[in-house]
Amino acid sequence: MLDAFEASCERLGYAHAHIERFAAAAPVQPPAAAGGGFDVVCEKSRKTVEVPAGQSILDALIDAGLSPDHSCREGVCGACETAVAGFDGDLEHLDSVLTRKEQASGKTMMICVSRCTGRTLTLDI
Repeated sequence: MLDAFEASCERLGYAHAHIERFAAAAPVQPPAAAGGGFDVVCEKSRKTVEVPAGQSILDALIDAGLSPDHSCREGVCGACETAVAGFDGDLEHLDSVLTRKEQASGKTMMICVSRCTGRTLTLDI
């Protein structure tokens, strides 16, 4: 029902209709299957963190001693939404929060599930 509602809203041009999911709309691809590793440059903390193929950005940042906001770890709550300052390659948005237009803008991402296909991703964290 939520998928049909979102499709209708998109068709009618309503980009900001609010829905709330309690599980991912589609099974979230595990980080190991979502591409290779890359580096995250953290602008505020001035750290560069390696994100290996089998790990989420969120977990790599936590392992590096950072404390990004997060909650669900499934890409449905939006708590880990982080501003993107730059990237090479493409962003792989695997969340159920951002609209297609927001994903295409490349301005933010959900770091618990989403990834970068390039070698470097710069976040405002």
